[in-house]
Amino acid sequence: MHPIAFKILGLNIYSYGLFMAIGILTSVWIASTIGKRENLATDTVYDFCFIIVIFALLGSRILYVIVNLKYFINNPVEVLFLNRGGFIYYGGFIGGFAAAIFYLKKNKLPLWGMGDIICCVLPLGQAFGRLGCFLNGCCFGKPGLYHWCVQFRSGLPFEHYQEFVPIHPVQLYNAALNFIIFLVLYFIFEDKKFNGLIIVLYGVLYSFSRFITEFYRGDVPLLGSFTLAQWTSIIIFILSIFLYQHLSQKYQKHLEISEPHISKEPK
Repeated sequence: MHPIAFKILGLNIYSYGLFMAIGILTSVWIASTIGKRENLATDTVYDFCFIIVIFALLGSRILYVIVNLKYFINNPVEVLFLNRGGFIYYGGFIGGFAAAIFYLKKNKLPLWGMGDIICCVLPLGQAFGRLGCFLNGCCFGKPGLYHWCVQFRSGLPFEHYQEFVPIHPVQLYNAALNFIIFLVLYFIFEDKKFNGLIIVLYGVLYSFSRFITEFYRGDVPLLGSFTLAQWTSIIIFILSIFLYQHLSQKYQKHLEISEPHISKEPK
């Protein structure tokens, strides 16, 4: 566990914040290159990404504070310590999604096309974030007996289990799966049949992978044997399937009434 990556002039540079910054910058840069291929102005993509990042961070932090409200009531100043971790992804998903819809509608930009770009690079940013989680010791896994399980001798995992027990490096599981999802979406992007397809595939692939990895995570079940993230994953998976049916039907109708050279954007 290495929560502090290094120091600059006596200032601690935390691993979580560092990897989050790397993930955001890399994702935004790749999003801009995709945007160029889609004939979108670089500034437009940058502005869109900036809005999403701000509200995603805000939403994920707010949800984390709500879930851990008792702690933050006693330590209110720590709400501002964003570089040390303390985010819940689905809170960020809601915040970023709401901001994206508002921004695109206000600026009359293509909803599904812009959404595809963001959902293509989103898992890459998440992958870097999970690497930061591993070094920070947060979002840890359950005890395991496999030879690749790891021991944390301090921090949240040690405080949770109260002993040096090997636990699943679930952060690395998530990081690897997110890297794979990014590669799949990136190489599919050029050949997608209609705009919105990448959004659908991201929703299906991420929710499925998160549902599975949650079984190895040290979170407490919320309802039945499933955690809050698993129930949220089920909802997103189902909504993604319905969205695919809706968009594909719109695309087929568009094919029937259009000229041979058609747009990918469902009307």
